[in-house]
Amino acid sequence: MQFDFHTQYSGLSNVELLKIVLQKEIYNENAVVAAKDILAQRVVTEEESAEAEANIEYHKLQEQQKSKHREKFISNAIHSIRGIFIPVGKPVTYYLRAFSVISFAIWLIHIISLRNYFWPFFEIDFGLIFILLTEVYFLLMLFWIYRLNKKGWMLTMAYYAVQASLVISDFFKPGSHFTFQTYTPTLPVILITGVILYFFNRKEVRIVFGVSSTLYRDVLIICSILFFLTAVFILYT
Repeated sequence: MQFDFHTQYSGLSNVELLKIVLQKEIYNENAVVAAKDILAQRVVTEEESAEAEANIEYHKLQEQQKSKHREKFISNAIHSIRGIFIPVGKPVTYYLRAFSVISFAIWLIHIISLRNYFWPFFEIDFGLIFILLTEVYFLLMLFWIYRLNKKGWMLTMAYYAVQASLVISDFFKPGSHFTFQTYTPTLPVILITGVILYFFNRKEVRIVFGVSSTLYRDVLIICSILFFLTAVFILYT
């Protein structure tokens, strides 16, 4: 059953009908036609037309102010969060060392969870050796990052290239790689991995580590190969 705009709008004032006509882009076409038909049967004064236009302009200004307040609120919130995690005025070395210290703290928590998992079923096998080598690799990476040595930068690029491949592959083949860590939602892990890779690719970070353009190119090629091989291994095994 079609809605009867003429019947519903017949009780509206001239100002309300004019507002519908003047804002036809936000109203149903049939509603605008009905408003025009009803107005054609009435006497519309200049005062009513002016009032309708002023009313529309007033509401537009209100919406603009609300939009500005929302944008300002979001901007302030972003700056506040950024101020907590990325203090203004700190050098790149501050963030690098903070990254290594925080990562080490998370690593310690991870090691405790590994200990609880293996004990008392401790057996030397390939899986255990692989995990231990991975942990040693991660520790060396953090150590060289803290020392601001380019070895730390290279190890980080390789580590997170593989990490990115693992978490992205998990979208297409969930549970495809073994892990002894507590389950973490894939999307946050991808975002964190992306932020870390972006940060370590920044020019000022590479300058701190003394990474030449040639080394940067070579590492990118190697990391791309690692990313591709890891994805292929995960998806086709």
